[in-house]
Amino acid sequence: MKEKQIIAALAYAHKNQQDIADTFGCTKQNVSTRIKREKLSDDELEKIAKTIGAKYKCYFEFEDGTKI
Repeated sequence: MKEKQIIAALAYAHKNQQDIADTFGCTKQNVSTRIKREKLSDDELEKIAKTIGAKYKCYFEFEDGTKI
C-alpha cells in the first residue's frame, strides 16, 4: 500500500526516485528496492515527504489539501 502512495506522491510533486536517493545519499536502485519491499521507517517516510514538499501523516498531504 505505501508503495502506491509513494509513487503517486512523487508523481504529484513532479519528483522521482533519484530525488529521494539524493536525499538519502544512496542509489536509485536502493530506493526502488526499499519502496517495493515497503522497508521504510516513519522517519524515512517523513524525510521523503519533506523532500517532495509534503507532510507525512500515514499519507502525504500537500499545501493545496491534496492527500495521497
